[in-house]
Amino acid sequence: MKLSDVVYSHENNFNLIRFLAAYAVLFSHCFVLVTGSGSNEPLVTTLNYSLGGIAVDIFFVTSGFLVTGSLLRRNNFIAYFKARALRIYPALWVVILLTVLVLGPLLTTASLEDYFSDSGTWRYLYRNITILPFTGYHLLIGVFENNPYPAIVNGSLWTLPAELASYIAVASLWLLCSKLFKNSKKAMTVIVIALTLILLTCFYLSKLDILAPRNGFRLYFYFFAGASFFLLAGSITLDHVKASFIGILLLATSIFTDKFYYIYVPLMIYLTMYFAYVPGGVLRKFNLVGDYSYGIYIYAFPVQQSLIFLMPEISIFAMIFYASIITVSCAILSWHLIEKKALSYK
Repeated sequence: MKLSDVVYSHENNFNLIRFLAAYAVLFSHCFVLVTGSGSNEPLVTTLNYSLGGIAVDIFFVTSGFLVTGSLLRRNNFIAYFKARALRIYPALWVVILLTVLVLGPLLTTASLEDYFSDSGTWRYLYRNITILPFTGYHLLIGVFENNPYPAIVNGSLWTLPAELASYIAVASLWLLCSKLFKNSKKAMTVIVIALTLILLTCFYLSKLDILAPRNGFRLYFYFFAGASFFLLAGSITLDHVKASFIGILLLATSIFTDKFYYIYVPLMIYLTMYFAYVPGGVLRKFNLVGDYSYGIYIYAFPVQQSLIFLMPEISIFAMIFYASIITVSCAILSWHLIEKKALSYK
């Protein structure tokens, strides 16, 4: 199967992949938030890399792939950003307002006067509701300060500024190429691939402590790797043999904990595209449900921190159970009451 034959097909498993990735972040954070450390998370003990980390990588790969496709299909700068804004902001505004105006006042150990007069309260609101400073802010005075993983109100939001920056970067490249080159898609393909390779090199160098560690290297690499797969779709074949070989290779290298990540980085991207388009049958029925992944991602962390605040002795397994029920319920409401309606204005 050529990837180019299916890139615009609605018959895919992206909804399922995003849901599983969002839930994987919730699952992974249960260990971190209950104990204050992620060292006892199952994959960390075996691969030296968390399930939540893998999930975020998958998010950025799928985002780069789908967003680049949306940009080239629309061929319209304004329509592209309108679509991106409608996907990110409405649900985000609701969770941030609920956090600052409801959750914070209810759970803060500070007085309400101190809470609402503290500059950090409004800094949290402004930075997270706009994402425009490209830096998140995660503290509300007196909120979760005594939790095992203290003070951080919604740690999952740290990736959103990088997501927004990636949207702007790929759109800027497209606009630049369309103005400067006759064959704008070819020029954009060359630049995106070169940028992807540079980011991968910087990422590996940072892992080796040759460059200062930067999460941006990792996140932007995965986004532009996804974009590269879309732009090179005509040259990429998805088949069982390649996917099986990659899967076996990853399993074989997993015994080398300190080396696994270097092998995983480029291979995971192909597997993500394979699972997005090749497996069919009953898996495709998941498309009949809503896209609850974003709601799970933005609600899980404050739900989990609140559970720990209210039940300090909660076990990891109880956290997984209660956080799953509450977060998925919030995500379902968010999709049907906010996100789906917002997307109808695209």
